[in-house]
Amino acid sequence: MRIFKLIRYDIKNGFWQSKWRLLSLIVLVAFSCMDFYIRKNNVYFFEAVIPQGTFGDYMCYLFGGIPEYHPKTDEEFIFPIKWFLFHLVLLYGTLHYSIRDLYSVGNIILPRSTQRSSWWFSKCLWNALYVITAYAVVFVTILGFCMITGEQIALPVTGEFMNLLMEADSSFSKFPIQFSVMMLFLPCLLSIGNSLILLVLTLFLKPVLSYGIMIIFLLCGAYFNSMFWWESLTMSLRSEWVVQGGYTMFHAAILGGVVIIGAWIVGGIYFQKYDILNLDSE
Repeated sequence: MRIFKLIRYDIKNGFWQSKWRLLSLIVLVAFSCMDFYIRKNNVYFFEAVIPQGTFGDYMCYLFGGIPEYHPKTDEEFIFPIKWFLFHLVLLYGTLHYSIRDLYSVGNIILPRSTQRSSWWFSKCLWNALYVITAYAVVFVTILGFCMITGEQIALPVTGEFMNLLMEADSSFSKFPIQFSVMMLFLPCLLSIGNSLILLVLTLFLKPVLSYGIMIIFLLCGAYFNSMFWWESLTMSLRSEWVVQGGYTMFHAAILGGVVIIGAWIVGGIYFQKYDILNLDSE
């Protein structure tokens, strides 16, 4: 099976099998938007005019996470539930397809080593395309919500909303456009890296154990503020625009690229020696 046939096969079958998981993202994003809208209106309930939120505000409310947490201080750890659920659902969408395809047809089309690199590349590409599609679904859902509720279709994030509703400590009244571009680009890039790491883990472990490891990484990324737990870099509230000494877009993008390339190479090398003929059933 040539590589273009593999890619076409994966796009068709992979997205069909994952369609309900993409739809579940719409529900999650819609709840996040409604939560922001209701909380904003409650805060300004006694004002003569309730200020409009922007597309960027709703995006930040979902992807923002929490400010840096310092365990050695007396500050309370507030769990970033929306951020956590989004990444859980996103990773779950890529969990089963590749390994199920390997169990079902892998031992038929992959005995020859010349097919293995094509299969691995196609599955990595499908994972990346799924994540990109999932983020596109998020952006379209937020856009639709803003259009329905009459909010602003604009990228800049309102600093006042961030401080009041997300417990940030920003000096910006309106964040620079680079901040919004970061939210459009970085979480998607890092999520692709996470999905490929999950794919590599499923070559070594059962899917449920692989998923559990990624959950632990997400939890550590929320609790600790370290480049080692790169999941924390998907939180906009921890960037240099919000906190002094926060991560930069450049460094986070470099790390995301290294993770993607590293997972692809490591998984590809291991998969060349993977025992396909003696696979156990899930």
